[in-house]
Amino acid sequence: MTRRRHRSFARREAFIMVGFVFLILCFILVLVLQDESARTVLFSNPDILFIILAVLFIIITVLALAILLNYRDVNRLEDINLSSVSGVAHLEESSDEYNNAIYYVFVDTKKFFFKDDMSQIFKEGNKYNVYYCESGKYRFMMSYELLLK
Repeated sequence: MTRRRHRSFARREAFIMVGFVFLILCFILVLVLQDESARTVLFSNPDILFIILAVLFIIITVLALAILLNYRDVNRLEDINLSSVSGVAHLEESSDEYNNAIYYVFVDTKKFFFKDDMSQIFKEGNKYNVYYCESGKYRFMMSYELLLK
């Protein structure tokens, strides 16, 4: 389900990027073609047309590479395995560049990221067994259990 959702977002983002690039290029072309001297310069010199085509090729290549890399990251979710880690929980709170709170739960050597305060669920110093899935930049906490001391 997560893979399907990420793939859907990737497609939507790709269409939006291509749409914006196409819209901006059309806008620039309309502005250039409104001026008669710019039209004569544009169509009189084949080097300028070659440069425009090269820029278009570079833009399309960068967009295709971004889409390919995103799909590769999402496809890694197909081969994801369930893992577990046991250890004492340590809680930290931080903020991002927009001053949004970020909450971390450290169990042994693994760091789990949350957008909500987890101090009601995980108690500092208690021992937990955490089941998670990890693939590339994705790490999902699937379940946890409190271990007796």
